[in-house]
Amino acid sequence: LYAEEVEEHCEILAGHFTATTNYEKAAKYSKLAAKKCEKAGSLRDAIEHARKWIAVLERMDRSDDVQKEIIKARVTLGLYYSQILDFSSAKASIDPIVEIAVRGGDRRRLSQIYTIMGAYGFFLKDDIEAAFQHLGDALRISEEIKDVVSLLMGNYWMAVALAYNCEFDKAHSLFDKALRINEAAGSLWGISIMKSSISYFVHHFRGDMDASHRMSLEAVHLAE
Repeated sequence: LYAEEVEEHCEILAGHFTATTNYEKAAKYSKLAAKKCEKAGSLRDAIEHARKWIAVLERMDRSDDVQKEIIKARVTLGLYYSQILDFSSAKASIDPIVEIAVRGGDRRRLSQIYTIMGAYGFFLKDDIEAAFQHLGDALRISEEIKDVVSLLMGNYWMAVALAYNCEFDKAHSLFDKALRINEAAGSLWGISIMKSSISYFVHHFRGDMDASHRMSLEAVHLAE
C-alpha cells in the first residue's frame, strides 16, 4: 500500500522489525528513521533511532559488512551527540570501534572519529594540544577525500576551538566554509546554526556587538 512512501513510515517499520528477528530490516529502517530525524533537525530523536540501529546491528553475526555498518552507526551517533554538546556520550559511542576503524583504513570514518575525539579533548579534557592535533587530522583527511559531512564537521569544530583560542579570523573562515556547505545542501537548520555560531564565537567573542546582533537575528529568523 505504501511502497512509494516507505520513508514516511520508517519509524513504524523500525519498531515492527525490531520486535522480530529480522535484524537486517530492523537495522535498515532504524537507520532511515535516524536520517529522517536528522534532516528535520530533531537530533534527540535521531539519537534514539541511531541507538536502536546499533543495538540491532550488534545482534547480527559479525561479517565484514556488518562490522563496517556498526562503525558507521557508532560514528553517526557520536556526531549527533557532538551536535547537542554531549561530548562524553559522543566519545563513549565511538570508543568500541576506534581501533577497528584505524586498522580498517576507512578515511571518511577516521576523519569523523578524529573530529569527535578533538571536540571531546578540547571541551572536557582540556587537552588543547591533542585536541588541535585530532581536529587538524580530521580536517586534513576531509579535505583530501572531499567528503561533505566530514568537511562540515571538521570545519565547524576546528572553528569553535580556534575561536576559544582567540584566532577569530581563522575561525570565521572555517565557519564560513561550513555555512556554505549547509547552504549548498539547502539545510535551513544547519544555516541557522552556522549563523548563530558566527554571531557568538566570532563577533561576540571579539566584541563586535552590532555584527553579532545582525547575524543572530538572521539565525533566529531561519530557525523560526
